[in-house]
Amino acid sequence: IWKRNQTRIIFNANGGEGELPAIKVNTNESYTFNEEEIAEQREVLRKEYYTLVGWSENAEANPEEVGFEIEVQESEIVLYAIWERKTAELTFVSEEGSEQKETVSQGENYIFSERGFEREGYIVKFIYNGSEYEVGDSVFIESERIEIEVVWEGEERRVNLYNQGELIETKSLRYGEELILPRYELANHTFIGFNAEPDYTGT
Repeated sequence: IWKRNQTRIIFNANGGEGELPAIKVNTNESYTFNEEEIAEQREVLRKEYYTLVGWSENAEANPEEVGFEIEVQESEIVLYAIWERKTAELTFVSEEGSEQKETVSQGENYIFSERGFEREGYIVKFIYNGSEYEVGDSVFIESERIEIEVVWEGEERRVNLYNQGELIETKSLRYGEELILPRYELANHTFIGFNAEPDYTGT
């Protein structure tokens, strides 16, 4: 009477949460995982912002290296869960209605850049989840799909008003805003306005 040698397969969550029971399979045979089995294991094992893609005897294996067939030759082997980071699709919607899309990793900080959104005299800003961000700011990505509004804010300008070479007032305004000039009085003179150049050659 012969009894077939069997190998005990132990499943290691490899940084994930949850536990799968060990199984026994015939030694010197290949053991194959199928997509349905992997899908069921995903319901038991979890790792935030990651998806279980398969198993490997190498805990550091890349998701691209993972296959569905394991050669069983030892009396006991340990298989490590291999995880792939989930992605998120960012959709940037400008005030003009144009869109740009970008795929990034979930569970990481995303740093805003100009992304080609340029307009002379204006600063590009981004609105997500009720908060406003500028170029260089970061936001934590935790959803599969994110819509970000692109808005423009005029650059700050300072206008100095002089009277006969003496600074009398400084006004701050944004690019694109209208400057309402004040009227001044000088005895025996009629105020006719301001000039951009002290010798009156400007506008």
